[in-house]
Amino acid sequence: MIEDLLAVHLIDERTPDRFGFHDLIREFAQETSLRIDPEHARSGAFRRLVSVAIATVDRADRLINPHQFRLPVPAELLAPAARDFPHLPDWLGPDEARTWLATEMPALLAVEHTLRANGRPAPAAWLAHLLTPHLEAAGLWHEALRVHREAARHWRSAAHPQNEVHALIGLSMIQLRVSQYAEATAGAEQALALARTAGDRTAQAEALGRLGEVHWERGEFARAMELQHEVLQLRRSTEDRWGLARALNNTGLLAARTGDHKTSRKSFSEALSIFEELDDLKGQLNTLNNIGGLLLEIGDKESARRTFTRLSRHEAVAQDSMAMAIVRLNLAQTVHLPAESVEATALLDSAIQTFRRTGSPKHEIDATNVLGGVQLAAGRPGSAAELFRRSLTLSRQIGAVDEAATALAGLGQAERLLYAPPAPRAHREETAARPMAEFHRTGTNPAKPGPE
Repeated sequence: MIEDLLAVHLIDERTPDRFGFHDLIREFAQETSLRIDPEHARSGAFRRLVSVAIATVDRADRLINPHQFRLPVPAELLAPAARDFPHLPDWLGPDEARTWLATEMPALLAVEHTLRANGRPAPAAWLAHLLTPHLEAAGLWHEALRVHREAARHWRSAAHPQNEVHALIGLSMIQLRVSQYAEATAGAEQALALARTAGDRTAQAEALGRLGEVHWERGEFARAMELQHEVLQLRRSTEDRWGLARALNNTGLLAARTGDHKTSRKSFSEALSIFEELDDLKGQLNTLNNIGGLLLEIGDKESARRTFTRLSRHEAVAQDSMAMAIVRLNLAQTVHLPAESVEATALLDSAIQTFRRTGSPKHEIDATNVLGGVQLAAGRPGSAAELFRRSLTLSRQIGAVDEAATALAGLGQAERLLYAPPAPRAHREETAARPMAEFHRTGTNPAKPGPE
C-alpha cells in the first residue's frame, strides 16, 4: 500500500522509512475518514496506535535503562500491539533506541495530547511515566512539566496513590531543572508523605533524593547531605541493590562538592562494586566517569586523563555513542592548554555532534562551554565568544540557569580579551583558563550530575 501511495505522490518519504502527508492531503484524509469510516473503526485504529506507542517506548526505555524503576504497564494497554503488530522495532543497542525516541518524540507527545483531549487520561499518564527520563534528557522541560502535571492530576482523581507518587517525583525533577524550587519542594514533600503512608521505601528514597537536590541547587550542602544519608539508609533497608548503588554514587558526588574527598572515594568505590556485581556496564562507566571527575576536582589531571582514556577504550563505551561522547567531553578537560588545544577541539567537536544527534541539549551546552574555554586558551577569543553566545542561547531556550551563568562568565572573559589592550602572554593564558576552572568548581561537569 505504501508503495502505491508513493507512486501517485499522495505521501512522500521524508527520511528513510518515515512518510508524511501534505497538509491538504492530511486534511482530506481526515474528513473522508469521518464521513466514511464508522466510529468503532476509527476508535479501534487509535487504540492500536496508542498501544504500539506505549509498547515501543516501553521497549526502548528498557533497552536504554535496563535497571531503571518503572511501574508495570497494564496488560490491556499492551495487548493490541502484541496481537496486531508482532514486529515492533528490534534495535541492536541503546544508540538506535535513543535515535528512535529523539525522532519520534514530537509524535509521541502528540499522542499524549490527543489522548487527554479525547477523555483518555490514563493511557496518557502511562505514556508520560515511560517518557520521564527521555523528556529530561532531550531538554523538553516545558513539555515534561505539562505531561507530569496532568498525569499527577489524573492519578489523584483516580485514587491511585502509588502512580501519583511517581508522577509527582517526575514533576519535581523537571521543576528543579527550570529552577522552580518552591514547586519542586512542595511536589517532593507531597510524594514523600504519600510514600510514607503506603510504606513504599523505594518511593520515599526517590522523593528524599529530590528534596536533597533542591538543597544542593540552593547551595545548602549540609542539609543536602543529611537527606542523602536518609536516602542511603532507606536503600540499604531494601533489596534494591541498583538503587543503593545510585545513592552511593550521588553521595560521592555531593561529598566531592563539599570537599570531603575521602567519603567521595569510598562511596564511588562501593557503588562501582555493586554495579559490577549487577553486571551493569552503564552504572560502572558512569561511576568511573565520576571518579575521573573527582580526580579533576582535586587537581590530579594526569590520573583523571588515564581514567578517561581507559574508559574511551572500553568495548561497552565504543558501542554506545552517548557514553563515548561524555567520556570525550571529560577527556578534553584533562589536556594541557594551549599546547593540546587541537586535540581537545577534536574531542569536543565529536561529542557535540553526538549530543546534537541524540537530542541531548544540556550535554551539548556543557561541551560548548568547555570548547569556548579551549578557544580562549588557544588565543582565539572571537571563536570563544561565538561558542559562549551559542551556549547561552541554547541554555536560555531550555531554562538551564547554571549553564547560562557559565556561558555568560566565559563570554565576559572573551570580550575582555577581544576589546582590552594587549596583555602579557602569561596573563592571557591565566585569564583564558578561568572558564574551565569555573566549570569544575560549579559542578556542571556532566560526569558529575546532581543527586537523584
